[in-house]
Amino acid sequence: MHVGRDGGFVVFDWESAEPSGFPALDLVYLLTYCGFFLDRALQSGRLRESYRATFEGSVASDCLARYCSALGIALDHLEALRALTWVVHLRAALDRDPTGPAAVLFLDLLREEVQ
Repeated sequence: MHVGRDGGFVVFDWESAEPSGFPALDLVYLLTYCGFFLDRALQSGRLRESYRATFEGSVASDCLARYCSALGIALDHLEALRALTWVVHLRAALDRDPTGPAAVLFLDLLREEVQ
């Protein structure tokens, strides 16, 4: 954590950062995991169901709409950006552990986007 010029806290996260990355990927990841935690999907294993419900809900839709509006991104680009989120994370997970749970999860989420 870092203290910003205004005295507020700033958090940096480079887990799967892309120096010239695309917009919205971090927000998609955040909303996904918020949904998982609220639905207790990590414990129940109902990850794809939770993912679908999260992005069909008004909170995620409103967050993404406000984000896109602020950045001038057309809402019809979100479907591709959501899929790209899981391509980026899947690539990083495969580098770490090709058969690990993260790789399996990100592949499932990518499948959810492209089906």
